Amino acid sequence: MRDNTRVPITPAIIEYFSDNLPGKVGLWLFGTPSILFNNVASLNEIYVTKNAYHTKHENERLFGEPLLFNNIVSMDTADPKYKAKRKSLSAAFLKAKIRSMMGMVKSTTLRFFKDIQDKAVDGVTVADLNDTTCALQAHIITCILLGEGESFVEIDYHNKDGSVKKVTIAEHIDSTLNSFFARLNDNIFALIYPSLLKYQITATDRAFFKNCHILRAHIKQVI
Repeated sequence: MRDNTRVPITPAIIEYFSDNLPGKVGLWLFGTPSILFNNVASLNEIYVTKNAYHTKHENERLFGEPLLFNNIVSMDTADPKYKAKRKSLSAAFLKAKIRSMMGMVKSTTLRFFKDIQDKAVDGVTVADLNDTTCALQAHIITCILLGEGESFVEIDYHNKDGSVKKVTIAEHIDSTLNSFFARLNDNIFALIYPSLLKYQITATDRAFFKNCHILRAHIKQVI
């Protein structure tokens, strides 16, 4: 939440709370109830305690449908067919699982920072701490989900100007998720009519759908 570039409403929240940001901030945004977390301890509640019983809001599903489809993350908790799967997703964050992840977190972190050090000029490494932290988190999560080292594999990423570049899986996921807000910026009517997010109206929309397809195809191949 302290990063003004990632969430458009962050500056307003920081201004309102000053330096006394609570662990959780509740918002009613574009007709969607939202909770923003500002400390690690609060995440335990949503991941372990509430995850098995939390159903995504319809607007949340709409935002994520091109990337997620209907799976255990976005499914309706009321659907008995998926109830057991949602509980298993919650169980993945219990202590026994977390312990098994620690080795992967350590190796991924060491590799990530070694890559940064290798880019040092005259022994001096210059890096934006905020961008570095976000990127490292993306690498750790991707490695845990797809396998150690997988986040460093490069695939195509489409920019809205039509150009294509090679980026790591972690960077691809980070950029694709951030493009949610870019889509809203390029088509302000989507804030009023969320159903417009189903269609490829702007260049940002078209790039987003291409990137979702590429990312899903790669993850499917890994699985």
